[in-house]
Amino acid sequence: MAEHPAPEALRAAWLDRAMDAWEGVADEVILPRAPRRQRLGEWLDGELSRCTDELWAARFQRACPVPGLPSSAWLQRVLPGDAGEPAVLAGIRFKGGDTAWPFVDLLAWDRPVLDGTGWRRLRERLLAEFGAFGSRAVRVRLPGGAAPPLPRPERELDQWLVAGRLADLRAAPRPWGTGSLDVRVPEELSWYPRFREEFAAWQARVGARGLEVSPASEGDLARCLSEGGLLVAWQGARFGGCVAALRGSTGVVDGYEVQELFLAQGLRGQRRAPVLQRHLVDHLVDRGRDALYGTIHRTNRPSLQTALRLGRRVVESWWMLGPR
Repeated sequence: MAEHPAPEALRAAWLDRAMDAWEGVADEVILPRAPRRQRLGEWLDGELSRCTDELWAARFQRACPVPGLPSSAWLQRVLPGDAGEPAVLAGIRFKGGDTAWPFVDLLAWDRPVLDGTGWRRLRERLLAEFGAFGSRAVRVRLPGGAAPPLPRPERELDQWLVAGRLADLRAAPRPWGTGSLDVRVPEELSWYPRFREEFAAWQARVGARGLEVSPASEGDLARCLSEGGLLVAWQGARFGGCVAALRGSTGVVDGYEVQELFLAQGLRGQRRAPVLQRHLVDHLVDRGRDALYGTIHRTNRPSLQTALRLGRRVVESWWMLGPR
């Protein structure tokens, strides 16, 4: 089994930098300093373990197969630093699970990396390290919504992560526009095939953006029903949409992660998405002072505006750097 070199030094340096970077970013939403450091450390330990977890690599390979490579190629890697280069932790990823769009996920680093010339060297180093996959860009996750200090051609927003405390979201003004939707907790998942049909039709309509988004699996929604929250909207006997969340943590936010928020054709653009979100908040809020969080694709500004209007905040942004 491969060994990742000197992870403790990288871990300590990255945690110190991350704690400083998060100061002042959505303080009312993210975890306080001590539990935040603990959660970030747990998250990083999990990512470091994937440098040697061959079972994880084999599962990843089966989900995103690339011919001609051993399963060990899917392991994450620590690239050691020297006098001129930072030590970093990185792994291969595929946008929307599409093996035709591979990129490198830059997960942790022990010194500043977004500094112009030094960054370009590191980017080429990372792309070469995972060159067997034909990696096209490097992704980095940054606190807040500010763009990284690189020229626009070298950066492209990928996603926002938005979050809000459930108690605060419940106290916000109620959205209007329920129409004739009937929103309730399902007893079973017999409606799931209809959801998949509607999702596939939506993907066909929106083109490239749809390829970057995958529908929640039936198993995922079953977990949401039993462990988190799942609501289905009906318009008479017609499936109208669903919203689902599952308990989780980003490292800086603890609470419920939105796994799905979907409206069927003909029901969008009528202020129904905010109503579905509010139903989910009402369903989850009495389970403790947790947050509701989730990612929003860069092209989906209406969803971002809805989330912000309902009280969530941008706590993190994901950037593709140096797309080719």
